[in-house]
Amino acid sequence: RIYSMADRLAFTIWWGKEHDTVKKLVDEAGVSNMGVRTFEQFRHTKAFVSHVDDILSLIADTLHPRTFEDLVKHGLDGG
Repeated sequence: RIYSMADRLAFTIWWGKEHDTVKKLVDEAGVSNMGVRTFEQFRHTKAFVSHVDDILSLIADTLHPRTFEDLVKHGLDGG
């Protein structure tokens, strides 16, 4: 479900809500109480949210075969 703009935006919204949920927890716990790994994941999630649509568009364009030749190129010719 990444080939339409609406589907990709739904994923963007989901990740945005996920980030907002974690941000509330970060605010409550305080950054000083976070481990380095958790803080890095939180920081990367924020960056990821702003690029979800671009990432999914690239995947859809790269992996979505549009012709039989594309199927063969990706090794899906059954042979």
